[in-house]
Amino acid sequence: MRIKLSASSLAGDQTECTAEDLQQQHLEHRLNTRARLQMSADDVARMVAEFAASRGGVTRCPPAYVAKSPQYNV
Repeated sequence: MRIKLSASSLAGDQTECTAEDLQQQHLEHRLNTRARLQMSADDVARMVAEFAASRGGVTRCPPAYVAKSPQYNV
């Protein structure tokens, strides 16, 4: 089915929010919708060990190549 886009359908919510408000809304939405993976520290340790074993180890990059991602600020 095709939908013809109009200016009113593209406008969306016209309320203005600050970046902090949007971040808070995003975090609340993730918590409410349970979008986060439910993993324990043991699960993570097991998966890292399995990955390292299957690849023959882990490559450590120098700190110059490390970049903080805004996606993982939780």
